[in-house]
Amino acid sequence: MNKEVMAVYSREGINPLGSCWPMLIQMPIWFGLYRMLANTIELRHAPWIGWVHDLSARDRITSCQSWWPPLCSWCKR
Repeated sequence: MNKEVMAVYSREGINPLGSCWPMLIQMPIWFGLYRMLANTIELRHAPWIGWVHDLSARDRITSCQSWWPPLCSWCKR
């Protein structure tokens, strides 16, 4: 089956690693952003946009356990 897939790739001119390159290019940016957010003390208890009033607090959506399971079961339909 892999030989057939590679034959289709070569016939259609598709690069199998073509979808990996954008992710590999963005990866250092995401790692750097994560490290910056984890180590910047000025962002603790800082307001942000919309409903997020404290960047160091837990997310309110995951702390509401009473309505979360029914919502998940509704989404799976």
